[in-house]
Amino acid sequence: ETAYNDVSVCENHHVAAAFEVMKRGQGRNIFENFNAADLKYIRNKMTKMVISTDMALHFDHLEKLEEFNLEKHKVLKENDKTFLMWMWICTSDLTNMTKKWTESYKWSWLVYEEFFVQGEAEKQLGITVGDLNDRKNVNIADKQLGFIDFIVKPTFVAFSVFLPKLSRHVEQAQRNRDKWATMISQCAKLKDNGNPLLKLFKQIEDEEDK
Repeated sequence: ETAYNDVSVCENHHVAAAFEVMKRGQGRNIFENFNAADLKYIRNKMTKMVISTDMALHFDHLEKLEEFNLEKHKVLKENDKTFLMWMWICTSDLTNMTKKWTESYKWSWLVYEEFFVQGEAEKQLGITVGDLNDRKNVNIADKQLGFIDFIVKPTFVAFSVFLPKLSRHVEQAQRNRDKWATMISQCAKLKDNGNPLLKLFKQIEDEEDK
């Protein structure tokens, strides 16, 4: 048996677990005063928005956003509003790459450490190690370039058509990309001995303090 029929497994689990936690403890249910119709409505919206963050759906959503931008002056229907909420959550999920360099770098280190711990667990279980989860083979800086080029920037560029103020985040993402590009050789040298971001962390902080 497979959870959620292998469809957006993590995302389905997260939103189901959130509602389960709210049901179990006194004072946890923020929806306890909602009537049945309102609860059904908000649960449906929340579930759709969380599932929308599944990266397997990303390019379909991005294509739809680009099409939506061509008709941005149309009167928004309920489905349009729901879609924009999806995209706002998806875009928010990518904001680490648009933060100032030191903050973005710190969070990247934490995210990859989580990936690597998962990869070690996958090895112990004898299952296929995820592409980003192999501590000894992933060049983090190189992966970050691809992530920014193919996921982050196109998403923010498309959404900034609808919300022009987001354009500054595109510029910061490019600055962060330029930083990562200078670190590819360093990460290649260090990747066989732990998480290279941790090893370079003090160096990055020192540079920012100058």
